[in-house]
Amino acid sequence: MQLQCLNRAANLGTKLEWLEDSVKTVMGPIPAIKFDKTRQHARKDPVKAVTFGDGKLLPADIIYDNVKNYV
Repeated sequence: MQLQCLNRAANLGTKLEWLEDSVKTVMGPIPAIKFDKTRQHARKDPVKAVTFGDGKLLPADIIYDNVKNYV
């Protein structure tokens, strides 16, 4: 049964850690930045579209490195 559960979880990108009387699911990491090609026209300057929690802009080189992976 554990092997079947491990296989199903792996197909979903999740790991399982078996505990004494339960199981813990471990997910991640997930991408922190997502690029939506359908909204690209709405953003004239992608650098201004992503900010830190305090409102400061991310460095432009980081934004453009991530955008080129999705364009």
